[in-house]
Amino acid sequence: MPGDPPFDDVLAANETYARDFQLAGLPARAASGLAVLTCIEPLPMLGLRPGDAKILRNAGARITDDVLRTLVLASYLLGVERLMVIAHTSCRMAVIDRRRGVGSSGAAAPGNRSSHRFCWGYGPHLT
Repeated sequence: MPGDPPFDDVLAANETYARDFQLAGLPARAASGLAVLTCIEPLPMLGLRPGDAKILRNAGARITDDVLRTLVLASYLLGVERLMVIAHTSCRMAVIDRRRGVGSSGAAAPGNRSSHRFCWGYGPHLT
């Protein structure tokens, strides 16, 4: 859109979203005690609603130092007792060459076309 500042469309959309937002006052604690590390939107596929879990996202669903710090804080301050990691098969992050500065997780399974199959969890009843 020539002549429009570059973010007018998203700022207008955010104003509409904020005006219609119905989850104000949602508690900070994870109602189900769950944290999910993923690179996708997991709420619908896990049957979760807003407020049920803390969602952490990064490319490839990698457990990094930042993710570990966040999980420690979430376990002490936000009621997180379980962690689920959801990475999907054929993820580009799993096949990028280490020489390019991105490690391979081995999460991709050749020939497996299912989009979200690699998953593991940790918690008192998941160990």
